[in-house]
Amino acid sequence: MNINQLKVIKKWFHAYVEDITPDNDKLIHLIRLKYDHSLHVAENSRLIAEGMKWLKSDINVAEALGLLHDVGRFSQVVEYRTFYDPDSINHGERGFKVVGESGILSALPQNEQMKILDGIKFHNLITIPQYVNSARLRFVKLIRDADKLDIYRIIYDTVKTKIFEEHPEIFLNIDFDGPINPAALAQILNKETVSYRNVKSFKDFCLNQLSWMYDINYSLTFRLISEREIFKKVTAILPEDNGVQKAVRSVHAYMKKEGKG
Repeated sequence: MNINQLKVIKKWFHAYVEDITPDNDKLIHLIRLKYDHSLHVAENSRLIAEGMKWLKSDINVAEALGLLHDVGRFSQVVEYRTFYDPDSINHGERGFKVVGESGILSALPQNEQMKILDGIKFHNLITIPQYVNSARLRFVKLIRDADKLDIYRIIYDTVKTKIFEEHPEIFLNIDFDGPINPAALAQILNKETVSYRNVKSFKDFCLNQLSWMYDINYSLTFRLISEREIFKKVTAILPEDNGVQKAVRSVHAYMKKEGKG
């Protein structure tokens, strides 16, 4: 992908979001949240790809993928008024369909089209399907890392500004003051990603975010997590519970080990 092709994709994305945005203050806020998120993930994707010294064409593909990865969110929130996939649609599959049917990638070589489409389709799955070939797999891994980096930013900003009080759907309408679910704690102590079905409170949500560290793919991403003090920000809002602190220490040790090199 050359820089002009990237510019065409950016122009299409901005126009798509503008066209789909309804005249509804609440929905406009949610769409703006995802619009800004997409811009940040595009920046993260390019930063990671450049840091790993990918080819310029692949760096452009990575940025385009970052911009388009959540395009399914916009029609999701307009149609269902939620970001919660189990109550609506799989936003990765919806994005795959929207971009595929738009024809915006048609000028690209087939292999570049599939790097973007696979990244969109698989960025939100618990695990990456084993049949994804190696050429596309590195892009799927990259977008999953870049996405997580910005979700951490969103969570911190939302808590800091208390936007969640007006828009509880950002945190999936969970009980913000509720206790930790033992099932969520058990998963992270077992070095598993905490399932959303076990997220009942904001503390569970934070454990879920903390457990994402077990699903980071590139050491460069760990370095960015460290530079942005993400681990510190997430753990600062967790309780001084022995089980929780045990989980925090385990995750931290894993990060230090995997972040080397």
